[in-house]
Amino acid sequence: MRFVLATNSPRRKELFRFISNDFICVDARFNEHAVSISMPAELCQELAKDKALAVASSFPDDCVLGFDTIVAVDDSILGKPTDRDEAHKMLSKLSGRKHTVYTGVYIACPQFQTGFTSRTDVYFHPLPEEMISSYINTNEPYDKAGGYSIQGGASVFCERIVGDYYTVMGLPVSALFFRLKELGLL
Repeated sequence: MRFVLATNSPRRKELFRFISNDFICVDARFNEHAVSISMPAELCQELAKDKALAVASSFPDDCVLGFDTIVAVDDSILGKPTDRDEAHKMLSKLSGRKHTVYTGVYIACPQFQTGFTSRTDVYFHPLPEEMISSYINTNEPYDKAGGYSIQGGASVFCERIVGDYYTVMGLPVSALFFRLKELGLL
């Protein structure tokens, strides 16, 4: 059985190669804003499920995997910033603080469907204004939950991580590998 990743993320494609080379990627097209769940773990799981199921109908004989990553601090969910001001607000809010990154994974196969959520706490150093502005100028924040890329320029922001680094990148490699093994898919 072939894997179909319901994503257009180059990072997820790169990370999934640690698990298998037998896969294709298909962009899951649906309105993410139509889902209104306020709890981050439940929201990323529902969005991962919706992405997988949006693609699964076109690939009924394959195992479709959907993913979604959410950054949460205090009671706020930080999505992908749409402009410079929003990116600045997000990074300022994360400065010198702990936040939590959730990545939901949903597995839709012909014989069953299941999902899980991986959670990681990330602690940022206090970020001086010029550091935030310089990072925003790289244009890296705009397609990333929370407005940053842990494997990119924002790697210097990170004081420590408690949990799985790959969850922060958007695909919990080890957890997914062992879940697929447990399900007999590897």
